[in-house]
Amino acid sequence: MKFRPVPFAAIFLLFVCSWSQAQDQKPNFSGNWVLDKEKSELGPMNTQGNRRSRRSDEDKGQTEGTGEGGERRPRSGMFDSVTIEHNEPHLTIKRKMNFRGEERTQELKYTTDGKKNINEGFFGMSTESKTHWDGDKLVTDSTAETPRGVMETREVRSLSADGGTMTVEVTTKGGPREGTRKMVFNKQPSN
Repeated sequence: MKFRPVPFAAIFLLFVCSWSQAQDQKPNFSGNWVLDKEKSELGPMNTQGNRRSRRSDEDKGQTEGTGEGGERRPRSGMFDSVTIEHNEPHLTIKRKMNFRGEERTQELKYTTDGKKNINEGFFGMSTESKTHWDGDKLVTDSTAETPRGVMETREVRSLSADGGTMTVEVTTKGGPREGTRKMVFNKQPSN
């Protein structure tokens, strides 16, 4: 029986190509996600979404955000749910939140190839951002002009191994929300 190197080489090459392609696959963030407030680290924010600051006595009465024992409560205005459509390199994120008793929706469109994207935020501010892959994490660096100055934000988005949990680590410099927080979202079953 003669050894035939050609079929063995072809099988080996096919295996290497498949393995290499699997290594290049990036996570897909598509789905409906709900914030898990218990697992998230939202930081010491007041109920209006800002760090406590000096305000008029009338305004302080409306925004006081302390709970039992004087600890600060997580802010309202946090995005309670997110719907993501991810068709590489296009990423569309629809966020829903309750802001002062009113439900608001925000739609953001990104490309994951590092090109500049501009999205309109709440109150008419626009945000310029670039999104790129860092291994299996999706990183979005954004800059926005606010009444309090330039705000820079970095969002690092990752998926759990089973794809059921999405973690978004947000670091903000400048502006009214400076600091770091971690939001954990659970994927909802599709209808």
